[in-house]
Amino acid sequence: FEKIVLEHKYAVAFAVEMDLGMVASAPRAPVVVETGKKYVEAAKISIIMARFIRRLGYPARAHVAGSNYQAMLPPIAWKSGLGELGRIGILITERFGPRARLGLVTTDIPLVPDVPLSLGIQEFCQRCQKCARNCPAQAIPDGEISEESGVMKWVLNREECYRFWRKSGTDCAMCIYVCPYSKPDNSFHNFIRKMAERSSFAQSLSIRADDLFYGRSPRKRISPLGI
Repeated sequence: FEKIVLEHKYAVAFAVEMDLGMVASAPRAPVVVETGKKYVEAAKISIIMARFIRRLGYPARAHVAGSNYQAMLPPIAWKSGLGELGRIGILITERFGPRARLGLVTTDIPLVPDVPLSLGIQEFCQRCQKCARNCPAQAIPDGEISEESGVMKWVLNREECYRFWRKSGTDCAMCIYVCPYSKPDNSFHNFIRKMAERSSFAQSLSIRADDLFYGRSPRKRISPLGI
């Protein structure tokens, strides 16, 4: 492997929301369409942002999914305060849950760094396990969080996950769909998120309520594209 040397001091991370109706088609084809659309949107935003910073006289680089990444987005987004690393192995954002795609620009423009936030998401994931129960590949661990490479996280069985991708012909996203944090970004659900951030009792209550109103397993759904 060729060593990557990225000399920029700062990184700007952001999240692009995925449409809940499209994600609800998981693990069928429309979720692949939505994934691609949001990666393209994130790429456009990062390219425009990097170009703007360069016009201000500072170096900047857009990192585009599947093309020219030179940095790992989830850890940077976590350090930027966008969310926490969840049981499903990706960033769960404060506003959209895991129902988002990340974008990144690195630069030397002087910035005031953000810090990781304690949102109660990992504590919630410890109790919930809904993604692990509903993973078609059984690739999501149902045990305790552990330390890997100095980071507290759950480690997926990536081979089983990708094996199901190949079998289904999609990028699945069942874990994203069933996650309670994927609910709409509105006043009611944001209130529930804030309560879960502050109280273990509220976490347990919201998990039970999610199972009650949305089911422990996904109900049969109609795809937005009829696929």
